Amino acid sequence: SNGSSRPVRSKSPRALVVAAETASKAMELAVAPLSWILTKTCPPCEFDTQYAYLYPLTLIMSFIWVSLFSTIIAAIVTRFGDLLGVPSSFLGMYVIAIGAEIPDTIQSVTVA
Repeated sequence: SNGSSRPVRSKSPRALVVAAETASKAMELAVAPLSWILTKTCPPCEFDTQYAYLYPLTLIMSFIWVSLFSTIIAAIVTRFGDLLGVPSSFLGMYVIAIGAEIPDTIQSVTVA
């Protein structure tokens, strides 16, 4: 007992805050190069701005980035399936199913 009626507080919540802040900063540093290159290759081209004429470039580059990321994800899923002995066709359907449902879930949570 500490001699008072107040409970002793654990310092773990502060440690969790520090860990979360550190993880957030680490993620920012990890994503910074990707964010930079996406900004350079897909310029903002809103209507009636100085970069509006770059719309075709932004559209084409966005398709290229989606293709690149899809190829990377497919390679990772295929390798993961090989390591676990799971057919890549099963994992492919699983990843597609999850990928199709995540936006719906986010939208449902946002509306609720």
